[in-house]
Amino acid sequence: MNGYVLNIGGLTFVVTVQNIVMAAFLALIFTWTIMSFLRFRRLVKSMPAIRAQMMDVKRMIEKYRSLFPIEIIEYKGVTFKRGMHVKITLADKKSFVGSFVGGNESNRVCIITPKSIITPELGIIEELIPLENGETITL
Repeated sequence: MNGYVLNIGGLTFVVTVQNIVMAAFLALIFTWTIMSFLRFRRLVKSMPAIRAQMMDVKRMIEKYRSLFPIEIIEYKGVTFKRGMHVKITLADKKSFVGSFVGGNESNRVCIITPKSIITPELGIIEELIPLENGETITL
């Protein structure tokens, strides 16, 4: 005989290596299908939270626009307008690339980068330059 003989409750079964491999393969596919379904369900449930987080970012940007109402400033002979993509270098040699939001009466400017929002005073800015030649970032 080719395989193992099992007697269970008066019934006789012949189990081959091929049967064992096929059962393991089917168990693997069944487990993968269930895990994929659960992962997809978890992703669908998290979509409203992701949307709410995106709305919070939009509200935060609007708040900064109201805190920095001056849309156009001139710095060292260069004019900067709201929405321009700029590179800013501070006195401590930190550089940021982002979108110019505006200025305020306290001699501060607001720059939104993909990772942070910076609001330095004009006095600690070493360099503020507009990005040209199509250089843009995604906020």
